[in-house]
Amino acid sequence: MISLLLGILFSVMLFIAFRSFKTLKINTLQAVVINYYVCVITGWFAFGESSQLSLISLSNPWFIYAIILGIAFMLVFYLIAITTQIVSVTAGSLATKISLVIPVMASLFIFQTQQKTFNWINYSGIVLALAAIVLSTLKKEKKDVQIHSRSTRNFLLTLAVFVCAGLIDTTLNYLNLHYIKPASSAFFLVILFGTAGITGSIIAGYRIATGKDRLQNRNLVGGLYLGIPNFFSVYFLLDALSAFGNDGAFLFPVFNIGIIVCSSVAAIIIFKERLSRLNQLGIVLAVLAIFFIAYQEVLQYLTVSSN
Repeated sequence: MISLLLGILFSVMLFIAFRSFKTLKINTLQAVVINYYVCVITGWFAFGESSQLSLISLSNPWFIYAIILGIAFMLVFYLIAITTQIVSVTAGSLATKISLVIPVMASLFIFQTQQKTFNWINYSGIVLALAAIVLSTLKKEKKDVQIHSRSTRNFLLTLAVFVCAGLIDTTLNYLNLHYIKPASSAFFLVILFGTAGITGSIIAGYRIATGKDRLQNRNLVGGLYLGIPNFFSVYFLLDALSAFGNDGAFLFPVFNIGIIVCSSVAAIIIFKERLSRLNQLGIVLAVLAIFFIAYQEVLQYLTVSSN
């Protein structure tokens, strides 16, 4: 349970960091690249000795997956950052976390870590999840000819985050179930984040070389305070998955409800982000959707805990 709570805390810190980039005029791409190197350093110094990083062979079966996932992490993480800045913290965090629809379905029908039959309540949750994404992206804007294109852009950005984040969570669940052992989880993350950093460096280096961007100290600072919570958000997610028997059908809904609610409250308090009634309805639908999708597991866990 401690890992679950810490995972939620560090994940909320991620969205707060993303939102601050816009206010502080930090170059998102450069900060994201720096963040991944900070993740590598954090993982190495925090867990290097205990996880015996230097003794683990690179021929580990998950090594190639860590490389591929690292490239995906860079691209999707940047996409989440852009969505958070252009649309809102609420939309970015909601789309990222409501993407649990994808790993939950995989956990039930592909990984089969839990045996259950989807009923009309579970399927209603999926419908509510999609409706919540739409409502969370709507903004009240003055009339002009660009309103339609902005709304379409916001929706497509949020939908892309939804799909990509869901696929990443599904892959992490699969690897944690079949390949990653607790003793090697930190090393897995070091390889993953290192690959993401190299991928981002190539992109950022090209933009700097062509004069589209330039290096600034504030970008380095942004990457520093983004990287530490980023590493621990993924580390504690993997740790929580192991603690709950890799039951993604239960863990992802609970994990994501906490992030959606906490990040929305944080955005309102810290950034004075205003949510329309439709945005607020989107948050409510998101929480209901998550509960509907996994209400059997939630009720079962609560019953066991009370006994």
